[in-house]
Amino acid sequence: MSVTLTTADFLAHLHRQGITVWADGENLRFNAPRDGFPAALRAELVARKTEVLAFLTTGEVLLPTMAMPTTAPRPEFVAPRTPLEAALAALWQQLLECDQLGIHDVFFEQGGDSILATQTVSWIRQTYGVDVPLRALFTDPTIAGLAQHIVQSQQAAQTPRLPPLQPRQPEADGVGATLSFAQQRSWFLDQLTPENPFYNMPKTIRLTGELNVAALSQTLNEIVRRHHTLRTTYSLVNGRPRSFVTPDVNLELRTVSVAARPEGERLAAAERLLVQEVQRPFDLTRGPLLRPFLVQLSDQEHILQLTMHHIASDGWSTGVLHRELVALYPAFCAGLPAPLPDLPLQYADFAAWQRQWLTDELLADHLAYWRDQLANFSTLELPTDYARPPVQTVGGSRQLFKLPAELTQALEALSQQEGVTLFMLLLAAFQTLLHRYANQEDIVIGSPIANRNRTEIEGLIGFFANMLVLRTDFSHNPTFRELLQRVKEVALSAYEHQDLPFEKLVEALQPERDLSRTPIFQVVFALQNAPMPALKLPNLTLSSFPIDKGTAAYDLNMAMWQTDETLHGRIEFNTDLFAPDTITRLSHHFQQLLSEIVAMPDTAVGEILLLTPAEAAQLRAWNDTQTDYPHNRTIHQLFEAQVVQTPEKTAVTFADKSLTYAQLNQRANQLAHHLQQLGVGPETLVGLCL
Repeated sequence: MSVTLTTADFLAHLHRQGITVWADGENLRFNAPRDGFPAALRAELVARKTEVLAFLTTGEVLLPTMAMPTTAPRPEFVAPRTPLEAALAALWQQLLECDQLGIHDVFFEQGGDSILATQTVSWIRQTYGVDVPLRALFTDPTIAGLAQHIVQSQQAAQTPRLPPLQPRQPEADGVGATLSFAQQRSWFLDQLTPENPFYNMPKTIRLTGELNVAALSQTLNEIVRRHHTLRTTYSLVNGRPRSFVTPDVNLELRTVSVAARPEGERLAAAERLLVQEVQRPFDLTRGPLLRPFLVQLSDQEHILQLTMHHIASDGWSTGVLHRELVALYPAFCAGLPAPLPDLPLQYADFAAWQRQWLTDELLADHLAYWRDQLANFSTLELPTDYARPPVQTVGGSRQLFKLPAELTQALEALSQQEGVTLFMLLLAAFQTLLHRYANQEDIVIGSPIANRNRTEIEGLIGFFANMLVLRTDFSHNPTFRELLQRVKEVALSAYEHQDLPFEKLVEALQPERDLSRTPIFQVVFALQNAPMPALKLPNLTLSSFPIDKGTAAYDLNMAMWQTDETLHGRIEFNTDLFAPDTITRLSHHFQQLLSEIVAMPDTAVGEILLLTPAEAAQLRAWNDTQTDYPHNRTIHQLFEAQVVQTPEKTAVTFADKSLTYAQLNQRANQLAHHLQQLGVGPETLVGLCL
């Protein structure tokens, strides 16, 4: 063992040898197999006692030595041979942001993911008029393989199942436009719980430098003008909700200054104002559904909060908003006209298209899949700190975490080695954690999908996202590597049937009504990898300014994203179910689990180490009850001697009841006599029900 290993790596190495080390005050204790602690390792532990003690008492997460999973070497470069291969190479170079791709380069090894794969098949549909299943990209994720799929589809004269999106015919005055399935559910929930802010979607940015407030206001007004969904209102017409676009909206950029406060108090004051703003509900009958709020800290320091209602937006829409801010603000600062062309389609066109073409008949095969996939599913029963209220509450909080860069790289390498996306790997890990916490083999959670599977809608702000239900079977205690393939198949099948709106799925399944929880699933996992261009504005330095909006739509909602080669995470949780310490512990266990699976992916999921070093040390300390007893007397003889010595002292306590030594001895004797009457004697095994 090389002494150059980090403390965490050294302890991880010991753990893999079956050696557990924990702190006992200022001393180290260990548990090892018989003859399983070589003298060299023992000597190194003694030499590193001080640093190991310091590490074990900090509560850090154990990161085992990660042998980086190996991936196949990049194939020899072969240039595109046909116009079709050249077109696919150009598309992938744009999506993957790389300079050169050969026809045998693997899409996912070059940074591809399910979002970029979806954009690829959307481009193929629009460009070549054929539907290539997303699964094809996982089966043969190369330009050569994908080109072959396209040619085969063309030869088979396959045509897309659905027609292209086109502008709808204008509605008559006062009639209003139809709502999409997602809009209709969002509107229904707003009617069910009015004045509720938990579907508010804030984006908060800190701006340092010279801000042109007039240009910013002009930019936001232009975005609202371009995207009708942000100036849409909702009303009932003949008992049905309809949408109406307000022709002219003058969007107010509300500004509040805290610059007069002492410098040390400004950030806290700004945060209070921002939280109040994000908790302010929208009125869907009035709009607009984008609400900008600017807090001035000083002449050179501002915080901008852009809050949209979910009925008008989703995660992808934030990227569209970023892109248009970056394009419009510099032009307006320079006194130039808006540089963006008008949009050929609006969200209402999509809603009409969806209602026209996604009929019950067309969705029948999707429904059949989901009925079979979710037959007799189990409700996830996580242990909670507090009893579940009879009616679901929305009070929430959140916690953030960050994975080490080395662990992030190891996770990416393992996903490439196993032929899965990073999302699939993280999903499998999170479901493993839930499996261990709930002790259930049937794990059902929700996961949002962008649902931007048509190029015509990629540039629109609107509520396109759909919820997929992902059900994973943990029976027979698979290894994590085996579980990954189960999760991959679940995810790919779900992608193939993502066109069924979640609202239609709930309507079809009609799960038992339970006001205390959301239908079908109560836990959500997402990897936020929708296109999100960097926000760069002239004369300004921009940084994120996270705000805890104080609400939670689900019991647990874990979201992850990647920046600067590092994975970050956010856990939003219902504070009427979970205490903050519980979520902190869950976060540590998740990170510990990720570290274990990259080091030992062939470990059975039921045997993956979850405890951090500090927890393992605490557990050992609690169970370190070794005491020297006289070797010539039995335990029951020692107990009876204690009864004689202190008969009235309390021996055991449980809840609000307690027994003295005399009472406990009397009950033990009664039980012993009863067992003797039943025929129990020396060496007879007696089961205990705990």
